[in-house]
Amino acid sequence: MIKPFQNRVALAVLLLLCSISLQAGDVALLRPANGSADQPTTVVLRWKQHPQADAYSLSLATNKDFSPALRYLGIQDTSLTLTGLETGTTYYWRVSAHLQDSTLATSAAWSFITTSATTVLAPPDVVFPENGQTSLPVFLTLIWTHSPGADRYALELSTSADMSPAVFFQNIGDSTKSLANLQENTDYYWRVRAQNDSLTSAWSATWTFRTEQNYPQTRVLLDTIPFPGGAQGYQYKSADYKLVGLPGDVDIPLDSVLTGAYGTEWRAFEDTGAEDNFLREHSTTTPLRFRRGKGIWLVHRGEVIIREVVKTAPLNTEGTTSIPLQPGWNIITNPFHRAIPWRAVQLSNDMVTPLWKYNRTFAYSDVLEPFVGYYFFNSDSLDSLKVPYYPVPGALQIRDEHTRTGLRITLLTRDGLQDSVFFNFAASENEQSGQVVKPWTSLFTTGMHIVSQDERTGRNRYLASLTSPTPGKGPGHTLQVSSGQAAYTLTFDFTAGDMAEKSFDLLHAGTGSLYRITPGSRISLPGASQADLFRLIFSGTQQQARTLPQEPRLVNFPNPFNPATRLDISLPQPETVILRIHDAAGRLVRELHHGELPAGTHRFVWDGRGRAGAAVASGVYFARLSTAAGQAVVRKMILLR
Repeated sequence: MIKPFQNRVALAVLLLLCSISLQAGDVALLRPANGSADQPTTVVLRWKQHPQADAYSLSLATNKDFSPALRYLGIQDTSLTLTGLETGTTYYWRVSAHLQDSTLATSAAWSFITTSATTVLAPPDVVFPENGQTSLPVFLTLIWTHSPGADRYALELSTSADMSPAVFFQNIGDSTKSLANLQENTDYYWRVRAQNDSLTSAWSATWTFRTEQNYPQTRVLLDTIPFPGGAQGYQYKSADYKLVGLPGDVDIPLDSVLTGAYGTEWRAFEDTGAEDNFLREHSTTTPLRFRRGKGIWLVHRGEVIIREVVKTAPLNTEGTTSIPLQPGWNIITNPFHRAIPWRAVQLSNDMVTPLWKYNRTFAYSDVLEPFVGYYFFNSDSLDSLKVPYYPVPGALQIRDEHTRTGLRITLLTRDGLQDSVFFNFAASENEQSGQVVKPWTSLFTTGMHIVSQDERTGRNRYLASLTSPTPGKGPGHTLQVSSGQAAYTLTFDFTAGDMAEKSFDLLHAGTGSLYRITPGSRISLPGASQADLFRLIFSGTQQQARTLPQEPRLVNFPNPFNPATRLDISLPQPETVILRIHDAAGRLVRELHHGELPAGTHRFVWDGRGRAGAAVASGVYFARLSTAAGQAVVRKMILLR
């Protein structure tokens, strides 16, 4: 019974001492400063920590007497964020420090004033058509941004830069205005302002655009397509071929435009879209034609001169024309006489599929030029492709298709050819994998592709870019390089971020050569009559790549193989090892090494020959690595001749 009484006495003494040493105002307020104005309607109130306090309370009022007042209790920090305050209002606040249920001290009362209500409207920004844009239709929709607080807009349109005289449109409820019956071949100036019941903004910037003559029914095609010359019987090369097409609503036999004997003066192919055997050649029994939106492969001895009067491609009410599509790959061409941004086509069809041009190898194209053919992969199974004749909002915005962290590999040849592929590495395992198919055709012998290892077959296995899980989560990727027997160089560019510390191994399937790839690596190779195949394998960070294994390892690539395969031995410490090849019956076929090797990775190649040097038959073989310590690793291999 004595102890509780003693505790109460001790607490009373403590509170008495606190009341003597701490006076009102010993809680010091910090900010916002007393009397400060133009504070936001969301404000953070701060004060100094009281040495004895275990909690704080804050009172807030709109009068000096704090009657009435809002009180915030049980605050554990030395700050409080207030939201939803009224604009243009004076607020008073003070803070009390507490210990258990007792008040230790209370600050002086400070005040602040919130910012006044908005007294002006911000003018909108004009958006479309872009300033200075030309060749616009006489029916057009103008677009601008919404101004906060506005419920209607006014638009001024003039053919004079000083906006006099002008046509004035009032009470526009949206941030667009459709115009009709504009004059042809005329410069127009326009600007917009925002309004509500009590406020009117300043005018936006004044932009200009120019209309064109009404869409014609016919056009005269005048163009010259260059091709190499040469004597009769000239041997065409892959670099001589071009993808071509004619603008307009055309249906013209090739041999009515092209001159000379077929097979010696010119050759042409169309693409059926199939995965294999997809090129159909022009012949007397299956003649090819120039059709609206359809391109062809063409080679010609000397330039091709186009002189034709054609109907223009028909426009629908959206200002677009449609190109019929087939499943898979399509060779398309611009149905109009002027260049069309590919982004405008993507927006009109709600897709992101890239466009491919050809100039000795395939590359992305940002524009559809007239008289040129392009490859388009119908990944969305569209029946037709809408091509807009008139400008589309947002079509001129720059797009970067390769913004993820990854690795770009570039092919360079001595005669200036350049091609590249890109490996995107997903930021997380939950990020969806993806791949962009790249055109491939047996007509042409130069270029570089990633070979897809999923269910894709035929030419649809050849990719331009691949998004895969974080490096190290798979067996690697196959890279195919075709240089037409010419020497070439591969360069490796690691995009920003932690890629600078990554390391890869590139294994040449034909020679078995293994290359360590780090940022800035360059590999020069002599080229081959057939395509070179490589295996790109993630080897960790540069520091991890130097880490030794815990036990002996043996790997080979490719497998199956023909005619040679590469065998890599990794040793955790110096060892005396034997590396032998045995057939399926266990008989010794070849001994590749017998002796001591230092710790690390060592590379050997088996060329598919026995001890006497003769080529062995197709079948199953086993590579066996054994060490003096009694460890053994066996690798099954398949030789296909």
